[in-house]
Amino acid sequence: MLSFIDESYQESSVPGVWYTTYSAVCLARDSSRDFARDLCNLKRTFWKVDDPSEVELKGSLLLTSRALTMPKNREFVEQILALLRLHQVKVFATITKGHLATLKAKDFLPSSFQFLIERVNLHTAEAQPGAKAALIFDSIEDKSNRNIAKAFTKFLYRHALGASFDHVLDFPLFGDSLTTPGLQIADLAAYCVNGWYLGRRGYLDEIYQGIHQLTQDWFNRRGDGATDYGIRFFDMAKTGSIAWGV
Repeated sequence: MLSFIDESYQESSVPGVWYTTYSAVCLARDSSRDFARDLCNLKRTFWKVDDPSEVELKGSLLLTSRALTMPKNREFVEQILALLRLHQVKVFATITKGHLATLKAKDFLPSSFQFLIERVNLHTAEAQPGAKAALIFDSIEDKSNRNIAKAFTKFLYRHALGASFDHVLDFPLFGDSLTTPGLQIADLAAYCVNGWYLGRRGYLDEIYQGIHQLTQDWFNRRGDGATDYGIRFFDMAKTGSIAWGV
């Protein structure tokens, strides 16, 4: 299992209150090459380019309010969602409202990110028993990559929750988003989900609903009647309580 990771964050209308979203796009390892080929062909068809890497998919380019007024952009994103359904891609996300919770310049994994890894672990255990998911991050620069790798490994070995994740590789990988299709999809997912929780609707709502169809929930997994949502919101102003999971 390959799990591509990215983040999106934006300050709300209340100064100092941020929305931070982590996304995980999960794809079976055997489907990776076919998915990459189909996405490249889609880019060629829509944007008439010889080299698909000339078109990097980014939420800040494709999913802004202005960009979504263009029918071609909306159709392109609809085709991407159809491609994700075809290849049975799963998308998970955690959203935090409160202090900025980005991974950058951190030497620990924020709680919301820990819950994201939990979803990747649960999905891998069900979809590919006996396999382990490789978490692939968008490469930033050597020092930041090193900090993420240290925090990730420390969490898996020294934290009780992390130690229970036996369907996740114990070290992260890093890729170049320009040439890694899965990271580009993770960027789109994080940007869309973060915008939706900030209150954007219109065309973005249609895309969010398409992404929501690609996630997975677990009901009563621990026998306590609770639901582990594939897209999970934390309001840190309410001591980390879960406000909703849609």
